[in-house]
Amino acid sequence: ALTIKGELQQACQALEKSLELSPSQLDCLDFLGNLELLRGDFQAAQGHFSKLLADDPNNIEALCSIAEAEHRQYNYQEAEEYLQQAYKLAPENPLVHYSLALLYRDQSKKLDKAAKHMRKAVDLQQNNPEYQLLYGDILAQTDKESKAKEAWEKAIELDPSLADDVRSRLKKIDKT
Repeated sequence: ALTIKGELQQACQALEKSLELSPSQLDCLDFLGNLELLRGDFQAAQGHFSKLLADDPNNIEALCSIAEAEHRQYNYQEAEEYLQQAYKLAPENPLVHYSLALLYRDQSKKLDKAAKHMRKAVDLQQNNPEYQLLYGDILAQTDKESKAKEAWEKAIELDPSLADDVRSRLKKIDKT
């Protein structure tokens, strides 16, 4: 309830108290790490995800989350190392491909890699509108406007509330 109200600091404190009482609550560690990512406290987030990885080094979500913390601090090589580890463990996991696509998209010279991983994420989870949006964005950056439009239309089909967002993307393409 606290996170819905935007009271992230209080939510983090409540989860930390819960962890003090029961340190084996790994789901609390994961949730707390994600809250810290939302708050922008990447060091705290990394600490929580590191604890999850100490318990299970093959935790794909923790690997992707710690990679996100590194990515958001512009530590692209470290982020890629975590994601490559996740990829080796779960090459068919859509979250791994999505995370790799985000990382490569933000490194402009790696847009082809971003498109490849986003295509795989979309193939693995076709009904995810967020994946369709990102795929369209990456395609638009690689001058594949017609395919970008197809991905964005699919995103609207999956989630009609995205229509305005997609229209603004289409306007940007039409201006070029």
